[in-house]
Amino acid sequence: MKNCGFEEIGTWWEDENIKLIKISDKVFALNGWDGDSYTDSWKCTGELHKDASKERFDIIPRYFRVSSDIVLLSYQVEKIN
Repeated sequence: MKNCGFEEIGTWWEDENIKLIKISDKVFALNGWDGDSYTDSWKCTGELHKDASKERFDIIPRYFRVSSDIVLLSYQVEKIN
């Protein structure tokens, strides 16, 4: 099953543990996993997406059950500040 609404495009240049995803032509860094969502994420801008926005986002993964498997379907992005 293909991911709907997002694309994994790499990792943050300063920390390879932070994934970058592209949603609707915007790139976000997934940071601050608390077991339910990425609570300290930011929008990546600039050349090669190396600049972090001052705005912070809570990014929540949305899953779909396929038979006995659970598949990541999309992400819900909520602006924190």
